[in-house]
Amino acid sequence: MADRSFIKLYCPIKNAYAFLTVDKGKITNFQSIKEEDAKEIQNASSVLPPISENLLSDALTGTRTPNSVDKKSRCVFDKGVMTYQCLFCNAFQVPASGGPYDVYFLMDESGSMSMTDRTQGVNAIKNIIISLTGMGNHYNFVPWGTEAGYIFKDETNGTRINNGLELYRLGRTGYRGRTCADTPFILIKDQVMRSPRESIIIFVTDGGFEAPKKAFDAHAALLRARPTAKVFAIGIAEAKKENIDPLNTDGEWNPEIFKDSSALTRAFEDIAELLKKRGGNL
Repeated sequence: MADRSFIKLYCPIKNAYAFLTVDKGKITNFQSIKEEDAKEIQNASSVLPPISENLLSDALTGTRTPNSVDKKSRCVFDKGVMTYQCLFCNAFQVPASGGPYDVYFLMDESGSMSMTDRTQGVNAIKNIIISLTGMGNHYNFVPWGTEAGYIFKDETNGTRINNGLELYRLGRTGYRGRTCADTPFILIKDQVMRSPRESIIIFVTDGGFEAPKKAFDAHAALLRARPTAKVFAIGIAEAKKENIDPLNTDGEWNPEIFKDSSALTRAFEDIAELLKKRGGNL
């Protein structure tokens, strides 16, 4: 069996998974798999063979004439359609087995969030990162108000993470204003869609949304781009349950609106326990 490896693949263009069998460096089987099946498969190999050299050409695998992309390298297949010819487009990624998450902290920084609230949020983030040490996660921090922006992105360095969090605690990120909850979901959608890792999105707000429909539409667009993304929404103080509940996508997470930001650390700890319990299987 040393000459055989099994590789789970993810296509960010179509948000679809496939499974390869490679014998002695040659691809001998390719099949489309459902998202729920992909969660249960762990790779025996993380190295994808050079496709142009190692794809077998026969009745099962099809011809070696690429027809998966047009002349501008754009995918020509319908969303979710997977064939052997897909392997010629070079978009496939090898997701980590049982592995790390992309964790997004979408933290309200609108005018109603006080320094006490921001400090509690920073403490909660630091605690969950410590709790998840060893999982190899990548972290993203997005404060939002009238607009949203990355303070750190795809980050693993503790010093840079702490420096970015301190800017938020002090209210110096530049993303204050109104509670426009659509802005962070719009901002992260492309990165969530393209990442080889599964995405965990922790959303925190302390008020009612400026435009709830826009927030729900942006949230829905993100999930269409990456249906496996998990959103844990947390409301504190004056947040409205009718705004928070529709954002949650995890069946085991359904918190009430917390009285104040002192509850954030405990809420984040509960999320950490869920993630550790599941390992890489969302």
